[in-house]
Amino acid sequence: MNKKRMSIMTAIMLAGMVWQAQASLFTDNFNRTAVAGTTNGADIGSGYVISSTTATAGKFALNGTQLTGGGGAGSAHIVLSYQGLVASNTAGSSFQASIDVTPSSYSVGLLNGLVFNFQNATNYYYARISAGASLGAGNLSFGQFVDSTAPAAFSGTVSSLNIVTGTVYTLTISSDTAGTFDYTLIGGTLNLSGTFSDTVGGVDFSNGYVGAYAALSNGNPKFDNFSVTVIPEPATIGMMGLGAVAAMLLRRMRTR
Repeated sequence: MNKKRMSIMTAIMLAGMVWQAQASLFTDNFNRTAVAGTTNGADIGSGYVISSTTATAGKFALNGTQLTGGGGAGSAHIVLSYQGLVASNTAGSSFQASIDVTPSSYSVGLLNGLVFNFQNATNYYYARISAGASLGAGNLSFGQFVDSTAPAAFSGTVSSLNIVTGTVYTLTISSDTAGTFDYTLIGGTLNLSGTFSDTVGGVDFSNGYVGAYAALSNGNPKFDNFSVTVIPEPATIGMMGLGAVAAMLLRRMRTR
């Protein structure tokens, strides 16, 4: 192999390594003015989609410098998914999602948090916190909806937590393996971390979107500082880098 070809191969390998390390990041602190009278989330921003299992369940909307979920009647599962990034956790890809959740006071206890590997309004994973009320002590629970049906709770549910309404909790979920997730929950007196798995089996969602989740519409929980980091499959993104560099170097060789 001559020196020119060796230089090309070396440059291609280095480019592939650099591309593999790159990640896509989206952050949103919701610090923008809401449109007066808007309750359908149209003013939240580009890339967001609101999904609900009940037509009268209310919507997400901007509220000052935060996001509020609620405003409707009755209970439902409301999701505000950000569809500008696909969060995959299979074949060498991974994601991390985080959101600040402020539980509100309501007589039946609210469940609010994150959805991930979101397919549509009736198929996704969730991680959600409750401040207690009629549901008992506060808890952090994990689960999955498949065609609107919630299977039994996954392993890793943490109960008897001192979750206080009006207190900000940062919930973070990360995963590089379908059906297995790491979590942290920090706020108030809590500083928790651990791993939970889809112990029910059946359908392991491995690609989808991430978003905010409100189980009850009329408690008006608040959300803030939403972020998603996605690391694409190394082989795929690496090949993109290889192809681009190879084409550039070949053009240079032909002009010499």
